[in-house]
Amino acid sequence: MFFGMMLAVGGMGIINPFANAADTVPSNKNAVQTQSYVEHMRILTFDDVSVMLDEIWYNPATGYERNDQMFYDKKSGKIQNTHQVRTPKRASSSLFRDTLELHKYMGQLIGTVTLNGKQVQKRKGYLGDKGDPTWVVAYIDSSTGLPVKKEYFSRKGTLMRTARYFFDHVNDPDGVLFQKKS
Repeated sequence: MFFGMMLAVGGMGIINPFANAADTVPSNKNAVQTQSYVEHMRILTFDDVSVMLDEIWYNPATGYERNDQMFYDKKSGKIQNTHQVRTPKRASSSLFRDTLELHKYMGQLIGTVTLNGKQVQKRKGYLGDKGDPTWVVAYIDSSTGLPVKKEYFSRKGTLMRTARYFFDHVNDPDGVLFQKKS
């Protein structure tokens, strides 16, 4: 039910008011970059009590970055939105490359599986104290090196939350994605 609401909210322009699916190009590590092509990453994170959608757009030609976040509290039914446009200090000139580098050596490789029709590396890493750690299982796309999914587990091995990652390029020839909302 909530996923349907997310689609409705996104379709109303609350999450992504300037770009639409007709303007996207599937992410490809060999994609030609022009000033109008913007890197776009969505992270959908959910657990028992909330759902959060983070959207990040980055224009490598101008250095502008836009971050939108929508948080849905399942108990109260309330939705909170934030929007920020800035010029970040990036390790490289690419949102995708920085994300790839962040996940490149994440944890220990524990296998290769198929997820949504893609070959992915399954990696396990530990968070927190060495004596009583929590851990994360990351599924990394073997062809791009980008994350597809992460599962966060408690110290007792209970799944606490899941994050799904989506990458594409958005055509933004007029730079409207980076205009501040009034």
